[in-house]
Amino acid sequence: MPDGKLKPIRVAILGQGLSGYLIHGACLSKMEEYRIVAICDVDEVRRARGANEYGCEAVSDYRELFGRDDIDLVINALPSDLHAPVTLEFLQRGQSVEVEKPAAANTAELDRLVLTAKSTNAGLYFFQNSRFLPWFTAVREILDSGVLGRPVQYSFRASGFARRWDWQTLQCKNGGGLRNTGPHMMDQAVVLMDSSAMPEIFCHFDNVNVWGDANDFCKVIMRVPGGPIVDLEISSCDRFPGPAFAVQARYGGLRVNGNVVDYHYYDHKNAPEQKLVRTPICGPDGKPAYCREILDWTTKSIDLESADTVIAGAGGQPSNDSVAILYGKLYAHIRDGAPYEITAEQVRRQIAITDECHRLFPLPTL
Repeated sequence: MPDGKLKPIRVAILGQGLSGYLIHGACLSKMEEYRIVAICDVDEVRRARGANEYGCEAVSDYRELFGRDDIDLVINALPSDLHAPVTLEFLQRGQSVEVEKPAAANTAELDRLVLTAKSTNAGLYFFQNSRFLPWFTAVREILDSGVLGRPVQYSFRASGFARRWDWQTLQCKNGGGLRNTGPHMMDQAVVLMDSSAMPEIFCHFDNVNVWGDANDFCKVIMRVPGGPIVDLEISSCDRFPGPAFAVQARYGGLRVNGNVVDYHYYDHKNAPEQKLVRTPICGPDGKPAYCREILDWTTKSIDLESADTVIAGAGGQPSNDSVAILYGKLYAHIRDGAPYEITAEQVRRQIAITDECHRLFPLPTL
């Protein structure tokens, strides 16, 4: 703080489920920059638990928090279908909101949130913590260094084998793999694509190991003009999942397995000089031979000790390291005016891609 004094941001958390309790509550209750002053949940047991652990007020109806001047920020961690409509109600009253992913079911909903926030001078913030996962930070630094050369393909995987039967399997609740797990990967993909253009998209959905009507297998392949292919897969029927993330590039490649980032590259400036040969290649003995060479590879590995290196949904809930990083940046933005990296334009782009996927491959509804 410029004056050396810490002024905590007073927050109210809507929802005390997996997100509100295990992610937001668990993190903010340990940060001196924030103070939880209220929680909201329809379940009496969850309300009592939160009130006891955070030492805060607990209400059953979020409307009881309207217009409160002792709340600086409302965190909307309610079920996905309530993200946009409830956020809108607070914004209309000039109250600042951070909304969980997916921020909205479609771009029209998101646009209304953005316009309302501007008209009432309320803050509107988006929770995309996977952007700050240590492995993704390391990947961006490696790509920016140029050692891998021009990227050809980014591959995202959030796969495993699991059956599911909760509300997240229902389309009417904005559930399904692409809207639940997808925003983590889609946000990273939007950052790496670094383009305002709408990509060309191929999409395939399936409904395999879930009791609802939403997708639990999703394959999205996309590309912006002049950019690399982005191959994104979310699956609940992959018994032998591969790396969570991989890069194919001109001078080498990279992969992320758990908390380890491996990357290999060769020095293209000192590589053997080759020329196009239009005639069949022969070996020293005159027999036909393959076109091959021995490159001098540099192999590097980064072992990120934090467990906060697994893409959310591919092995559990995201841990609090990336959440704390996000909240540290949000605090600096709200209190000190620092830029906030997660923009409405980026979130709109990922929602537009998700919209188009559902348009291209609609699944029957229950």
